Amino acid sequence: MREKFNCQLEFLHLTPKNADKGIDNWNETLSLVEEAFCKLDSNLLKPVYVSHQAGTPAISSAVQFVSLGRFQKVKFLVSNEYFDENYEQKSKSEAIESSNYRRGIQIQKAKQLIIGGFPGAALKILEDIDRIDKAAIANLKNIVDFFNLHTTLIDSSQDFAIPQATQRIVDALDLIHFFFNQRNYLQGITLLAAAQETFLKLAILSQVAMINETVILNGSSQKVSDSVEWIPRGFFLNKSINSQSINEKKGVLQKLRFPVEDFRFNTDKDFDVTNKNFALIAWLKNIDKTFAKWPLLLWYCDSNRNTEDDLRNQLMHNLCGVEEKEVIDYLLGFKNNQVNDVMSAYVNHVKQPFLKAINYFQLDYKREKLNKKLQEIADSLI
Repeated sequence: MREKFNCQLEFLHLTPKNADKGIDNWNETLSLVEEAFCKLDSNLLKPVYVSHQAGTPAISSAVQFVSLGRFQKVKFLVSNEYFDENYEQKSKSEAIESSNYRRGIQIQKAKQLIIGGFPGAALKILEDIDRIDKAAIANLKNIVDFFNLHTTLIDSSQDFAIPQATQRIVDALDLIHFFFNQRNYLQGITLLAAAQETFLKLAILSQVAMINETVILNGSSQKVSDSVEWIPRGFFLNKSINSQSINEKKGVLQKLRFPVEDFRFNTDKDFDVTNKNFALIAWLKNIDKTFAKWPLLLWYCDSNRNTEDDLRNQLMHNLCGVEEKEVIDYLLGFKNNQVNDVMSAYVNHVKQPFLKAINYFQLDYKREKLNKKLQEIADSLI
């Protein structure tokens, strides 16, 4: 050994800390090997040769496992010398590259990350792994986009179109379900707030589109449904209405079924109320009073609500954390209810009525079970 590798042999001693668990105990031995390797004064970038054989199977496995995780260049020594009946050597010890071992470990890590809901981290791990099926990587990239509510096949100019916005909401509801089930409450709460606001805008837009009335603007007739627009900065009367008088603007809003009598319009700035949640819920109720509502939506749109209870605002503006009981109360819209877990509160009191409202307004979407999709992507990695 000394002649082959030109090195001074140093022996590491493993001393079990627990008298009942010796070096044949897998968990105990793994910890002992990790501690021993941490004491090594060696360059982590230099090649490291690891023997497959050790005093016990537990030591062999621990040395192999820790070596792959600690050192960059690992080769395994396989002592498979064989002599025939004439004492002629037919095979010799050889060094095997660790690339296949490392590849297998990295793939297993990626699979667990995907199933656990971290596809972006899995994609990062697989960047340096060769022979990964291109279709599997493409599917993984698609699920990363899904977790970011991004669809590469759709032009970003279509983000505010009703079909695309509806699909984003439904995808978000499934993601929120996934986050809450993992107890990642902050992500779920933030996404839920955005989903509710988006729903109000697209629901109104879908209903306004069916109003068969016209208005006269600058001497020409146009459909009243074209008088409102949903743009990146919000939900407003469009630019063609800006130059009109306050009374003319109020007339347009009335035709759009906005409850004009419930709001003050003394200045042009007052018309920005169409982008406020309390006005949006009033608008949608005025269009259709029978659509399925849920307590959190009504509470969230109440301008008189206690903002200290608004977990989304406390997170965004004050970086405050949350506890499970607070999340339950929030999801229930602070209504008294005998619900003791977050998932029941979310599924029964938010997600189901939310989907019912989407169906009520006949907003089209597609659904695919997220856990099943993640498992399929993980299984495709080999």
